[in-house]
Parts: sequence; C-alpha cells; structure tokens
Amino acid sequence: MSTKSREVLITVEAVPAYQYPRQTIERKGVPISLGSAYGYMPREHSIRLHVPCTFKHETQRVVVGVSSTVNRPDTNSTPPQAKPVEGDDKVATFTAAVAREITRDWLKCPNADKLPEGPVKIH
Repeated sequence: MSTKSREVLITVEAVPAYQYPRQTIERKGVPISLGSAYGYMPREHSIRLHVPCTFKHETQRVVVGVSSTVNRPDTNSTPPQAKPVEGDDKVATFTAAVAREITRDWLKCPNADKLPEGPVKIH
C-alpha cells in the first residue's frame, strides 16, 4: 500500500505446528506484545507479531509483519533499535489493527477476540 511518499508492507505467515518460544523470538530485537501475542521490532523498526492461532496444535501462530516508511530509523544511532523513532507508535497501532482483522475476520482463529484493543506495546 502506498500513498504519496509513504509506503506500508504487510505480510501474514500462517505456519502450523512450529515452536515459537517467546524468549527466542523477543531476542531478535526490541520485545513487543499485544495480549498473548508477542514478537519483536528489528533494526529497521518493522514489527513481527506472533499471534496465537491454534486450530490443531497449541503452538500454531500467525506471524503478522508490518514495515513502513513512516518510521525509518536514524542510521547514526548505535544500536538503531536502542531507542524509539518517530512513527513507531503509528506502526504499532496499525499492526494491532491488522492482527485483529486477520485473526478475527479472515482466519477465524480461536480466541482471537481476546486480543486487546489498542496498539502493540513496544517494551
């Protein structure tokens, strides 16, 4: 999706029956969460949110990824993910809305209605 000078890329991966240990996933960047969903924000300030979607196995997850030109990191900061950049809050809010829409309305994931309202929390 693109408007004028802003671009947004949304990815959705539904991978059945893989293990997604919270500690392993969150070590990949800045930890994030949305209720029982968790993930990380890597160097480029995109968001990778692992949302429970347990049809057959309790480890099933839908990975919702959002990246945007709204929040490009300062390449001079060391390390880039150490401090928030302008626009992270907008991407966090958008990612939460996408995660709720995908898991509730498209995939009909069990318990998707338990994802809280509001943005993804950046820890």
